[in-house]
Amino acid sequence: MFSAVYGWSAAALSAFYGWLVVHYDFFHDFAAPAATITAAAATFTAAIVATRITLKFSRIQAEIARQQANTASDRLRLDLFQKRYAIYQAAQELIKLLEDKIPSRTLQINEVTEKLIILDEAAFYFPRDIQEYLNTLGEECQNWVSQHRQRDADGPGSPSWHSSSREMIDTLRRMNERRRSMPKIFEPVMGFSHLTRGSKVSSDAR
Repeated sequence: MFSAVYGWSAAALSAFYGWLVVHYDFFHDFAAPAATITAAAATFTAAIVATRITLKFSRIQAEIARQQANTASDRLRLDLFQKRYAIYQAAQELIKLLEDKIPSRTLQINEVTEKLIILDEAAFYFPRDIQEYLNTLGEECQNWVSQHRQRDADGPGSPSWHSSSREMIDTLRRMNERRRSMPKIFEPVMGFSHLTRGSKVSSDAR
């Protein structure tokens, strides 16, 4: 029947059967190593796939970490700019406050003190040269307040009143010069470039 279906002759079938009998031991002995090789190949393939998945996952994690680091850096840069600008603005307002008090015999010392306290924070946010610049401005403002008090204590009729007024004007002139120079002095640490990702937060501003 087999020969009828597949067209094999009895002789061919007999020869094929004989070949199987002769090679039975070979196939029997080869079966176990073949199974081992197949299992090893499957394990190796699975390991490669797992490695690729791990590498891809690692790249995704690295990208997420990079984005988080950029976000944190941007936030730090913006916070630093806001702190610096508040101090810069306080310095400008302090000088303007003293200018407005020139014609007046009254001076609210608490207004000046509030601005001076903000200027003191420069030590935490600006490099050394700007800290020194603001410290000098603060000292000049305090001198101006002392001169103002002395002039008020002397009174308009006293000989020292005019000299105190001249000292106040000279001190205010120096502060005005500082105010005009502030944009140029502060620009290196507060310019637009310091808000971009390529800039670095100054390590001196601590």
